[in-house]
Amino acid sequence: AAMQAVCEFSSHRWIGTVDVPCAVLLTRHDTVVPPSRQMRLARALPAARVVEVDGDHDVFRAAPGAFAHALALACLAVVPAVDLRPSDTERAS
Repeated sequence: AAMQAVCEFSSHRWIGTVDVPCAVLLTRHDTVVPPSRQMRLARALPAARVVEVDGDHDVFRAAPGAFAHALALACLAVVPAVDLRPSDTERAS
């Protein structure tokens, strides 16, 4: 039943309403979810950033270093730049 639900799931009706920064981690050689379908999702998300990784659907297990690097890039793509300089109040203390 769970597998059937996964196969029937579709976000097409609501995905365009997502209003937070998004990144899509695209697995270039995916045999479960074709890259063309992953790109269709990315195009449906307003201003989504796409980060590609060489690998199949199990890239997190087969190539954890490549996956971790791509995941870090995807995370960095959606967070605003942070000013790490101490503020005037922090300098005074």
